Amino acid sequence: MRCPLFLAIGAAVLLGSDSATSQVAPKGPGFRAEYLAELSVAEDHVVRLAEAIPADKYTWRPADGVRSISEVLLHL
Repeated sequence: MRCPLFLAIGAAVLLGSDSATSQVAPKGPGFRAEYLAELSVAEDHVVRLAEAIPADKYTWRPADGVRSISEVLLHL
């Protein structure tokens, strides 16, 4: 079973993000700096997605034994 709420909100956050927040310049040369810059972008997207989800939906889970939205965000 797919989660249309997750898909719709995720698409809105990703498509609605401006180019300034989707790229971060590395703070130095090398792989580590590039990795940390990309991690910062991913962190920003997850936080914005979590903020876009209504608080009363955090306990929703698609089926028994599957993580709820709050458990997935905590796992991330």
